[in-house]
Formats: sequence, C-alpha cells, structure tokens
Amino acid sequence: MKVLLVPIDRIEIVPDRDHRGVDVDLQDLLESIPTIGMLHPLLVLPERNGKYELLAGHRRLRAARQLGCTEVRVQVITLDELRTELATIHENLARKNLPPTEEGRQLARAKAIYEELHPETRHGGKRQRGSSGHSGNLKKAKGFVKATAEATGRSARAISREIKVAEAGATVLQAAVDAGKVKIAQAERIAGLPPEQQGAEVAKIIAQNAQTNSNEKPLKISEPERVLELVQRVRDILSQVTMAVREKCPLKSATSA
Repeated sequence: MKVLLVPIDRIEIVPDRDHRGVDVDLQDLLESIPTIGMLHPLLVLPERNGKYELLAGHRRLRAARQLGCTEVRVQVITLDELRTELATIHENLARKNLPPTEEGRQLARAKAIYEELHPETRHGGKRQRGSSGHSGNLKKAKGFVKATAEATGRSARAISREIKVAEAGATVLQAAVDAGKVKIAQAERIAGLPPEQQGAEVAKIIAQNAQTNSNEKPLKISEPERVLELVQRVRDILSQVTMAVREKCPLKSATSA
C-alpha cells in the first residue's frame, strides 16, 4: 500500500461515511499532533478527479485542518486490499476474547469497509447495476448489521449498539464499558450525548451501582469531576511515554515516508 504526502485540501470527506460528524471532540489530537505528529497516515481510496476519498481518520483530518496543516500523509488502499482487511477483521472477531469496545471498533471498521464494497447498502447510497447493465436488473446486498447478525448468530441490536459506542463513545465511556462498570445498553444511550457530558453520565451510573451494593462505599456528587481528572491524568502519562519513545526512536520526517 502506497503512503503519500498530499495537500490537505485534496482529501474529501463523504458525509454518509463520517459517522461522528463535525461536533466530535478533537482536544486530544489538537494537543498531541503538534508535539508528536500524526503517527498513522489517513486511509484513502485512489485519486479520482483530483481528490482522495477518506476512508478512515476523520478526527485526525479535522484536527490537522484546525491546526493549519497544509499537507498530510495518506495511505492509498485499493478495493482488493479492503477485502483482505475485512477478512482479517472477521478473523479477529471470531476469537471471542476481545474487550467490548475493541470488538465495537472492529465492527465499525468492518462496516465502513463493507459499505465501501457495497455502496448501495449505505443510508441513501447508490444502488449497483446488475450484470446486464439495465436499471431494471439491480443487485442489492444486505445491510452490514443484518448480514453480520445472520453470519454470527448474534442479534442485530447488539451489533448496532457496539458500533454506536465505538463511533461516538468518549474515552471515559469506553474504559467504563471494558471495566464492566457500564453495560453496553447503557453505553449506547450515553454515546448519543456530547463528549463533554459522557463522563458525568458514567459517574452517575457508577454511583448508582455503588449505592445498591452494601459492600461498596457510595460515591460522592463530586465523582464526575474526579472521573474527568483521572482521564486527564491518563492522557498526561501517555503523552510522557510517547515523548520518551520519540527521544529513543525518532520518527522519520513526513517527506521521507
């Protein structure tokens, strides 16, 4: 797969693939990119009409634009490579031992690939012509969630929930789900809230669970602030670790990639 350095204005966001939308929280990237750069290239389809269609990396692209970057590294992926990646994701999901939010991220990525291979299954997507080339003979693949539910025996509702949490869940929500403090059904509701409100909702659920358990000390009203403080501490630690790794293993410049 080719990695290129391209002008940022040549990367196009397709609305029906941008699940998080323009209001997604970018603060962590706005802080880390100026310090350590963009560690992974954006994933795009081959150039067409002077534009590269973005497949993955919407938050990184938006952060780079806000920071005034004029060029970014992209990894150009063909449809055959997408099919290979989709097969790998299916293998990962079959292991049955992934944390809930990691499974959700894998499902979300598989959904994005599936809809790229079958654009007619997207909401409002175009239908594909049949082999005869006539509009009266149209092929329509099953939607990703339905196809995955039938293939795995899981409920379509459960699959949809995991994808929603993966696409819209803030760091504190995803950590609470993996720790078993918040159920995936509760997480689905919280994921629909703005990122800055999700931490407070997680803290409320943890407090409610603690109050129903006589062996646990009820949490205080100040817990939302404590949760957010812990998240910031984790970010600070990760930033320090990243800086230490960068000092020992300097990154190659973008032009040499």
